[in-house]
Amino acid sequence: MTLQEVDKQISELQILRKSLEKEEIKKFQEEAKKNVGRCFILNGNYLRIIDIPREQYDLSGHCHFNPYQYPALYLGHDCDNDDIFPFYCDTVFSSILGEARNTRNMSFREISEKEFVAEFDRCVKELKGALFIGNDATEENK
Repeated sequence: MTLQEVDKQISELQILRKSLEKEEIKKFQEEAKKNVGRCFILNGNYLRIIDIPREQYDLSGHCHFNPYQYPALYLGHDCDNDDIFPFYCDTVFSSILGEARNTRNMSFREISEKEFVAEFDRCVKELKGALFIGNDATEENK
């Protein structure tokens, strides 16, 4: 076997590997859809899973996929000292879904959508109050 033949086989196997990897990701994503919409309280923060894990591509075109991180909407203020918006998007690890056993130092429980929406409405009301605090006085002077 020549070096060129080996390189050709390596190339063909790499193409096959990428194809199989894409199939596995698609299967996982189909199964992961059942978790979208689930709501939790994690370490005192309300959150709702809003999407499935997605592939991310770097500048060289390589695919990175982390099946353990789900995009989530968190209620509350994030760590960036954003005092205006009482919610933000981040990821949550799949361990809260019962898919892993690494839950040490995590306090979480699943909640109903109704409970999440009630807390979301409270946050929206808080935001409205913060945005329109000066408008009440202006309206009274008219």
